[in-house]
Amino acid sequence: MAFEVPGAGRNGAAPPCRVLLDEDNELIRTGLRIVLDAEPDITVVGETTPGEDPAAVRRDTRPDLVVGGRVGGAFAGLPVVVLCREASAEELERAIRDGARGLLLWSDSARHVVEAVRAVAEGKGFVAPSLAGHVLDQLTHCLPAPRAQGSTGFESLTARELEVLRLLASGLTTGQAAKAIHRSQATVKSHISHALAKLGLHDRSQAIAMAYRTGLISGRAAPTGLP
Repeated sequence: MAFEVPGAGRNGAAPPCRVLLDEDNELIRTGLRIVLDAEPDITVVGETTPGEDPAAVRRDTRPDLVVGGRVGGAFAGLPVVVLCREASAEELERAIRDGARGLLLWSDSARHVVEAVRAVAEGKGFVAPSLAGHVLDQLTHCLPAPRAQGSTGFESLTARELEVLRLLASGLTTGQAAKAIHRSQATVKSHISHALAKLGLHDRSQAIAMAYRTGLISGRAAPTGLP
């Protein structure tokens, strides 16, 4: 859906930033339009609704950026401010990997929405304070763990992969480890697979035994029956 908008800014100023709303929830979409259209340097040129072709809406509205949930696809090449439903690791990781330039929660204030649009329009990034800690956690867990003296490959693992390995070595199941780090079982299994590939091992029992032998995990005897 395209809207009629002025072709130039007020009082001869530069044209306002043209924003396309890509949000399925009509109430939130309406609220965003009211908030953004109230700003002199921002104008909402259109919005996608369920069932509409986003590529056609983009072509008809010629937006400068998108506020909503999708990154890439029909909006490839456009900066996107993503509205996250929740501060889950999976949703944030997906948005960051897809190339989001701004991150907001549904519950964030109108002021933060406006600040995010202005920042992204200027070529900057924006992370709402409500999500900053979660984003830092994601970055921290992606960093390689510090190299331990005499290590035999574990320095290549991320902090999160090492954490999962330690939890499994302590006797936790995959499901219990997922609950311990507040992630899904699929995420834990992904960490395990990545760790095994980096270590050149075939199964988790080999990784746990190797961790005990190298001193990465201590405080109890290595489980019997492990290679």
